[in-house]
Amino acid sequence: MERLKNHTESNEVRMGNVSSPLDGLLTSSDVKENPNWSYRSIDPSKVYGFGDEIMSLEGMLVRDGSNDKFKAVGIVGMIGTGKTTLCQVLLTRLEVRNHFVLRIWVSLSVKPNRGLDQKIETVRRMLQSLGVKEGIVSSVSEKHGLSGLLYALYVRLRGKRYLIVFDDVCDGDEWYGQLNSSLPHNGKWKERLAYAVPKGCGGTVIVTSRNKEFAKKMVGEENVHYHPPLSDSESCWSIFMDSIQQDETPFNFMNMDGLKNEIMQACGGVPLAAKVMGQIVNENIVKLERNKKLGRKSRENREREKLDFCISFISAISIQLMSWYL
Repeated sequence: MERLKNHTESNEVRMGNVSSPLDGLLTSSDVKENPNWSYRSIDPSKVYGFGDEIMSLEGMLVRDGSNDKFKAVGIVGMIGTGKTTLCQVLLTRLEVRNHFVLRIWVSLSVKPNRGLDQKIETVRRMLQSLGVKEGIVSSVSEKHGLSGLLYALYVRLRGKRYLIVFDDVCDGDEWYGQLNSSLPHNGKWKERLAYAVPKGCGGTVIVTSRNKEFAKKMVGEENVHYHPPLSDSESCWSIFMDSIQQDETPFNFMNMDGLKNEIMQACGGVPLAAKVMGQIVNENIVKLERNKKLGRKSRENREREKLDFCISFISAISIQLMSWYL
């Protein structure tokens, strides 16, 4: 394979002049739009507390600055604060969907099977998400390796407004860094993921990570946004209740206000904590309701049992949460 660096000019790949043995592999019949994203669907009506942040990010992505300018945004926060959910909701917004012709979701916390190269598998998944047939991706990978896959990705994205989300970045490898850079005159395609991300056509990349340094390395410190725990404790209560009642499990007892205060304090504004607490309470309420049907205990005793369980559970989960963040 001829060196793909020979297709550069004046430190930029000139889109009209790019040619390569790969071009014959990427015909229009080999590419089709793939509506299937690599994460579960989400109901925006069940997401609480992110309204202002979603509106701010949406404005930054589709309205701020030139339509042709490349944008890179980092979203950083502790585990469970809803970074992934925030981006999932953002991608359901009609204005975002209309603005970006191509949209890709890449979960970087998903590791390939043993023996497979992380970088190659990441680019393979991106191409498949864009609708490139698996056989074509495999052929490019076998014949040209990582360089060929990156060039193929560049060819697929060039000239289009695209949105790529790299979710849960947990690798500080230089290969992922400096996403705003383009292939230099003497560069090699395989050296950086950034070279496969065309500039000057309105493309945008969002990076989420628990590690600020990783995000800074990819998008630049000035483009990193901190995503804190929710300041609205009522939102955590709504998440908790939705999680309990997901299968219409009845949940009512006399000291609801006391439980609400305990939950809001225990979750510390972390949506994942509220959701997990709700799921576990749901499982145990089903067992308690079974005793109710058998008539083994009085209503007062059942209510006491519910409250005792919830309080002891909250104490246990609080200790677990502390271990997550310390």
